[in-house]
Amino acid sequence: MKKVLFFLTLSALGLKVNAQSALLPYDEEDYQRIQRLEIKTNHFSPYFHSAVGPYSRKAVAMFADSFQIQGRPITFRDFQYLNYLQADNPEWSKSETGKRKPILHFFFPQKSAFLFHEQSDFAVRLNPILYLQAGRDLDRSENLYINTRGVEVHGHLGKRLGFYTYITENQTAAPHYLRQWTSYVGSYPSAGLTKSFKDNAYDFFQARGYITFSPIKDIVSLQFGHDRNFIGDGYRSFILSDFGKEYLFLKANTKIWRFNYQNLFAEMIDQQTGGESSRVRKKYIALHHLSYNILDNLNVGIFETIVFDRTDSNGVNSGFEPNYLNPIIFYRSVEHGLNSSDNALLGINAKWNFLGHFSLYGQLTLDELKIDEYRNNQGWWANKYGAQIGVKIIDALVQNLDLQYEFNTARPYTFMHFKQTQNYTHYRTPIGHPLGANFREHIALLTYRPTKRIGFYATYMHSQKGLDRDTLNWGGDIMRKTYNDRVQEYGNTIAQGEKTTVNIVELRLSYQFAHRMFVECSWLYRSSQSSLPAYTHTSSILNLGLRVNLARPRNLF
Repeated sequence: MKKVLFFLTLSALGLKVNAQSALLPYDEEDYQRIQRLEIKTNHFSPYFHSAVGPYSRKAVAMFADSFQIQGRPITFRDFQYLNYLQADNPEWSKSETGKRKPILHFFFPQKSAFLFHEQSDFAVRLNPILYLQAGRDLDRSENLYINTRGVEVHGHLGKRLGFYTYITENQTAAPHYLRQWTSYVGSYPSAGLTKSFKDNAYDFFQARGYITFSPIKDIVSLQFGHDRNFIGDGYRSFILSDFGKEYLFLKANTKIWRFNYQNLFAEMIDQQTGGESSRVRKKYIALHHLSYNILDNLNVGIFETIVFDRTDSNGVNSGFEPNYLNPIIFYRSVEHGLNSSDNALLGINAKWNFLGHFSLYGQLTLDELKIDEYRNNQGWWANKYGAQIGVKIIDALVQNLDLQYEFNTARPYTFMHFKQTQNYTHYRTPIGHPLGANFREHIALLTYRPTKRIGFYATYMHSQKGLDRDTLNWGGDIMRKTYNDRVQEYGNTIAQGEKTTVNIVELRLSYQFAHRMFVECSWLYRSSQSSLPAYTHTSSILNLGLRVNLARPRNLF
């Protein structure tokens, strides 16, 4: 895989390239601002398709610079959001919003840059990363903390080549439910393999980095490196989410007229045993997603994914299947032509923004489906799919109050394969929804920003998932099992097995004292009730923290 990607990278660099920027890291708050503004206009942005992230910084700057209200009023807070986006991407914005007088002639020459240097053919921005949080689980009488330090660097060379790198060293004393997850799965969410110390703490190193370039100006962009990607319009995604660890990939994005077509070729890891000494081997993914703006406010996307492992019975891995490198072919036909048994997924996503206040969105992912068995409604095990429906409401009841509701569900054995290495996972962590399969989930989100610097956030989650007892396989554990040892052929229902109900409430108050610098306090309540005693517990956690140039971890599940 590395040889193939390296060859493609060198080939692409030999082409004539044009101005290319780094990407805006996937941060829930930033992307919520952008999507809120897009809903306000009732028109999709001409610079990016909002379901396909992360966006390029250049596209975000152009969106903010050319923002038009299309005859609909926007609030003063929305104008501040536009200024925020311009200040966050000063190399590409025409606005002077991001510039300021440097401190001691060197530091913070821009609101968004601790250090910044720019010449006619070169620009680089450096920022420190810091996340210090102290907490207390009142129910379990445990002290918790997060200690993250690092650096982020991005820029461009000659207005032709964009680059990005991110390095952090992390220690965390994690809540009980994350420790339970890590003990069972063998890897900490978003971190992969970790080093444990004391009774409830983990130490791990994270690094991301990539280069971006464009062989055809404003039409085709290429990206190569280690990072995460996200496809979808909701809080969760079955197609591709940012829940897991970063991975090696080559991505080609083609945007023309109302179409956006993305190819993603990735090398991922199958973790065969749990813990710090885990054995790992390589697996691969080929994904393509076509997004089409049918109307100015109606979008539909279709996607296809293949998960495959070319390790033979002697343990020899022949690497990436070159037939899947064809960017414009139906992967399923390639799979049949190879007489392979790779894991194929198909699906659709859609979004409709209307009335300047509402966005209705959804996804449907098909792992396997037999129409006759579906019509018979007898719960055949191989009718496997995941579905999502959600709605966002902008300026609900009062200005600057946004609401979101989302429902997610996946049938038993969805995302599983008869080869564990071809399950839809990376480091035993789902590539899509963190709950895997065999569940129902309701999510309600509230965002209220009464001032430029103060934000109040409320989250409620309710889920029901079927767990396994002993060796029984009821279809929810996509991290460690296959569908070969399923319990029954028929009579399968969502949340079957050892039913476990989880309720989560999080309240958070955030104060932004400088650009991308926050002081936050939060309360998290999580209750799990299960027919398995080990999964019946509660936590009530108070946290106080400082966060600088870093998105909040999305570890609520």
